[in-house]
Amino acid sequence: MAGISLRPAKIDDISAIRYVHSAATRACAAHHLGDDDVETLASAINREEYVHAVAGSDLTAAWVGGELVGTVGWKPTGAAPDVARLQMLFVWPLFAGAGIGRLLVSHAEADAHAAGYRSVRVRTTIQQAPFFKRLGYVMTAQSALRTGSGGRLPIAYLRKDEICPDFPITESAWGDAGRRYHH
Repeated sequence: MAGISLRPAKIDDISAIRYVHSAATRACAAHHLGDDDVETLASAINREEYVHAVAGSDLTAAWVGGELVGTVGWKPTGAAPDVARLQMLFVWPLFAGAGIGRLLVSHAEADAHAAGYRSVRVRTTIQQAPFFKRLGYVMTAQSALRTGSGGRLPIAYLRKDEICPDFPITESAWGDAGRRYHH
């Protein structure tokens, strides 16, 4: 398999971004919601507002062999001058567990750190919280996102203080995934 390459997402990538985000949303939400609620969440990705959200998130795309396999973005929280918010971390379900999410988070943290941010916050589904905990994040709160038909998607809020610029990830930190996919 070809190596992973990271590059800033472009507007020309929006179709591939929507595909990956929709597939990841469906896979994640299916554990907590009924089919109608899953489709409601996934359909939001096709709205015009979503394109604006993607454009405003300093999105980085991960590619394997010419296929978009994941994204991550970040932006200032506005709550504090040195706090960034990680957003739009999606990995195509076929590549879950291959180290792509870890690579993307490390890349976003390094970018935020280089821009002067020292801390990162993230809002994610409760089932993704263990992933972030393994990366040094601490859960600060939990809630639920209500869907149009009354479903509830459990949400976790996490933070990581004192981010450090450890990108690129070394092969030893990647383990087997690094040997298979590292560029």
